[in-house]
Amino acid sequence: QEFEQMKRHVIEAEIIVKDVIGFTNNKEYIDFITDIATYHHERWDGRGYPYNLSGTQIPLCARLMAIVDVFDAIVTNRYYKTAVPFETAIQDIENNSGKAFDPILVTEFLKVTDDINKVLKTYGE
Repeated sequence: QEFEQMKRHVIEAEIIVKDVIGFTNNKEYIDFITDIATYHHERWDGRGYPYNLSGTQIPLCARLMAIVDVFDAIVTNRYYKTAVPFETAIQDIENNSGKAFDPILVTEFLKVTDDINKVLKTYGE
């Protein structure tokens, strides 16, 4: 029941985005931001939420955000968990290619892991 309530954050985020920045005349921008907020928890295999979209049904920007969001959650200390090592996080992303994540985007993400690691070492916790 708690998880069902937690999953509502994507629907609430969609409403907030439209209310807060919906006044702009740039519809493309609003659609882009709304897609990220609404669909970043969909999964490549269709087992995500809120709409159980799969593959390319999920907007590209949300597929990319899904990788970044999960990676950040893994490598960052949270009040409920300790950060895991960088290499473990990379392995988790790779292991979920074609399951949670778009395999093409995972391939591209893996190409820049050295750069990501440098940023984490410079600005991370």
